[in-house]
Amino acid sequence: MEFTIRRSYFLDRLALVARGVAVHSPMEMLNGILIQVKDNMMVLTGSDTNFTIQTVIMPDEENLLEISQTGSLVIEARMLLELIRRMTGEMISVNSPDGQALLLTGPDGNFELVGKPGSEYVIQPLTRPENHVELPTEVLKSIYEHCAYATSERNSRQVLQGINLEIADGRIAATATDSIRLARQVVPVETDAVCRITVPTGPLGEVTKSLGNVETVDMYCDRRKAQFIFENTLMQITLYEGNFPDATRIIPTKYISTLKMRAADLEGMLNRTSIYTSAASSQTGTVVPVQFKCSAEGLGMRVLSSEVGSCKQVFTDLTYTGEDITVSFNAKLMIEALRGLRSSDQVELDFTGELRPIKITNPDDPTLTMVIVPIRSNV
Repeated sequence: MEFTIRRSYFLDRLALVARGVAVHSPMEMLNGILIQVKDNMMVLTGSDTNFTIQTVIMPDEENLLEISQTGSLVIEARMLLELIRRMTGEMISVNSPDGQALLLTGPDGNFELVGKPGSEYVIQPLTRPENHVELPTEVLKSIYEHCAYATSERNSRQVLQGINLEIADGRIAATATDSIRLARQVVPVETDAVCRITVPTGPLGEVTKSLGNVETVDMYCDRRKAQFIFENTLMQITLYEGNFPDATRIIPTKYISTLKMRAADLEGMLNRTSIYTSAASSQTGTVVPVQFKCSAEGLGMRVLSSEVGSCKQVFTDLTYTGEDITVSFNAKLMIEALRGLRSSDQVELDFTGELRPIKITNPDDPTLTMVIVPIRSNV
């Protein structure tokens, strides 16, 4: 194969598909990028078998691609990217005279990288699933930003390491939970599709980071895989199998009391207490809870620790209705829920009991719901 292309454009496309390349895979092929040069296009592919990225480069005025000879080759991704990044000059010439190595030529000189024949690279089947949803890019980014934090990093139930997307009745409901907290966003979408899938959090994050200024993305899904297609690029993710918890049974609907206050004030109080909880937890190896005492008179927050000392705060600029209640919880979980909520003004906490889930919402954004589970405290 042989072609010339604008170096910056080639680097950008290579960096895109490299997001799908396996890191330190025992299968050497998966550490590389497949470059396929055809008569009128170039196709770049990176994959770890569960996450595949494929992008097509058509000759145009932006990339200045000129194809002289077709062919294919697999080149180790990290070295290829670093080499092209450190080369200079606007254009780069690429050829593989023997199908075993890649020769890159620019103003800096000639650089050879040993590769493997493209025929040995096994591309995952990229057939398009039946269910289709056209999603505004901001919706997909919002789902990831608001829900990803609540997924489990390490759990024997693999399904809890992903974000569940339930599409039905002209809406998409995204839910994440690690069993002690939950994040959920429900957004209307124009579609007749009906499906429920659980998408691994890491690959979905790579999709959202790759979208750039794209306005919409086409999502196709079935029970095994999801594809995200935009601007001549396809990203395919193998889905998690298993039954995802029913969020409607987890989110409280009846409350004994409700607290409303500025989100920034609550986060500020929690940030101060977290100095104590973090230090005490690191010494004891267990979660040191924050205690809330809520009443119409105000909010009392405290942490007591024989290892590091005590912290007591009182806040009265709030609205409170219902029964007085005392609850204890992990401060880190509440802080992350508030940040996931991303409220610039008010936050509402609905209490259902001392050891029952706390519902956290933004009164100005009914699409978002966060839940954390209290913990027992001897304070």
